[in-house]
Amino acid sequence: MPSAKRIIKSLDAGKNVLTTIPVYHIKDSQPAVYKLLNDHASEHNVAFVPFGLLPGDYASYIPLVIAGTMGRVDKITVQSGEDDWHNTSGWVEVFSYGGDPNSYPILDSDKDILAKFIYAYYSSGVYEMADRIGLSYNEFRTKHEIFTAPKNLETIKGPVGKGMIYGHRFTMALYNDGNEVAALRYVHKVDHKETPELPIENAIHIEGLPGDVDATINGLIPEFEGYVTSAAPVVNLIRSVMLAKKTGFVETADLPVVIPIKLDK
Repeated sequence: MPSAKRIIKSLDAGKNVLTTIPVYHIKDSQPAVYKLLNDHASEHNVAFVPFGLLPGDYASYIPLVIAGTMGRVDKITVQSGEDDWHNTSGWVEVFSYGGDPNSYPILDSDKDILAKFIYAYYSSGVYEMADRIGLSYNEFRTKHEIFTAPKNLETIKGPVGKGMIYGHRFTMALYNDGNEVAALRYVHKVDHKETPELPIENAIHIEGLPGDVDATINGLIPEFEGYVTSAAPVVNLIRSVMLAKKTGFVETADLPVVIPIKLDK
């Protein structure tokens, strides 16, 4: 809501707003925020469109496009992650790399602030995939796992000793009568080259008819310039927003296909 209250200043000025701020698919999950953004954008005949790499392009936009090749979808799983060994951002501190796993809060407890943040950030993609495909669900589950370094590591954020925290895996999944129907699994870790034991897989798996479909996307988050990559989808979105002339809170799956912009040389 704090971000939304700042955003409406631009909407009230008659500007379309395209942002990577993770307020995706929130009509049901955050109705007050949705109403605020939708009302201000509609009133001034502009669009508010959230879109980024993940959530956004990789979950749920690309999986939904792939699902369009299926006759029927029964289950969809998206896996991704990033290597933080080169990430100098201050917020990386919340991952407690190099910390003692015995001192970490009980996983998925009220004190596990990191898990709460990750779930709030990414889970909207899981709901959008299920809702747009039409998958039925009656339960949402989460799981936070931590992993300890198999050997001493040297990272840009400092040393990570053997047996100390070097990775996290977060699972957000929707279930229907106990059966998983949509899920996102995301890994944060340091020094992937030295510790392939906890894999970072950029993979989309869809089950249904006529059969299973698997897609692997390499280079999704490059070793460097990850933030530029995250911003690229929202920059490419500009043309689609202008062509569609939609107003209010707009989701990218309701817009013309997003394609790279043509840059003048």
